[in-house]
This record gives sequence, structure tokens and C-alpha cells, in this order.
Amino acid sequence: MVTRRPPRRTTTNGWFWLLAFVPTYGTFGPAFFAQPGVPLVSPWISNAVAGAALLLGITSRLTLGRNISIVPAQRNLVTTGPYAFVRHPIYTTVFLTYLSLNLQMFSVVNLLMTSTLIVLFIVKSLIEEEFLKKDTDYVAYMRKVRYRWVPFVA
Repeated sequence: MVTRRPPRRTTTNGWFWLLAFVPTYGTFGPAFFAQPGVPLVSPWISNAVAGAALLLGITSRLTLGRNISIVPAQRNLVTTGPYAFVRHPIYTTVFLTYLSLNLQMFSVVNLLMTSTLIVLFIVKSLIEEEFLKKDTDYVAYMRKVRYRWVPFVA
């Protein structure tokens, strides 16, 4: 984030800024508020989901390089690596991490907390795309890569 490229265009909408920061920093919530719960699957399955999330997150961030941002901003368009399959692979990473948490220690509190954060990330990505759709290259990218978070699903 410190060495990221300067944006060509950044949103000035305060609501977008708030919506960008709440889910992003809300990801720390499960670290502090997760409740002990019941494992729903074998630990090797939940650990495999967590490992897949970690690998996808590292790959996504390395592919994105210096074009990363928290608030909606237009930088260089990245269409390679995980971005060739889904438009928001870093959010997919978050969703997989929350799935792993719920598989490892399911509780109503954990499910409600992670579901709330997932909804916020979904809204964040929709708002991000509304901002980015003003760029014709991004619109072409949206046509090419149809799925936001999960290939062939959503």
C-alpha cells in the first residue's frame, strides 16, 4: 500500500470511503470476537480451505502489485493471474477465510459476524464496480471476466 501507484481517479464520495474501510478493517473482528464452536468437518478440510485462501490471497496481491487500493480508485487494470477468472479475487480470499473459520468452529455468533462482513464486502465490490464502470477498459474487462468472486457461480 505504501508504494502503490497514484490513481488516475479516486472517489470523493464519503459513503464510499466509509464502506471501503469498515469491511476492510472489520476483517480483524473474527480475531477478537470469534467464539469457540463446533467443528463441522475434519480439520484437514477446513485447513485446506484456509490454505487455498492464503495461496489465492498471496497470488492476488502479487498479481495486483502496486495497483492495490482500499477505496475505489482507477489505476492500471490487471487482467492476469486470478484476475483472469474473477474480478475480485482478494474478496474471494476473504470469503474462503470466513468459510474456513466457520468450518473449524461453527457458532451462531461466528456465522452472523462473518455473514455481515461478507455482505459488506459484496456491497463494497458492487460500489467499486459502479465507480470503475466509467472506464471503457474496465467495462470490456467486465464483459470478458463475467464472475466477481467465484468462477462459474457469482
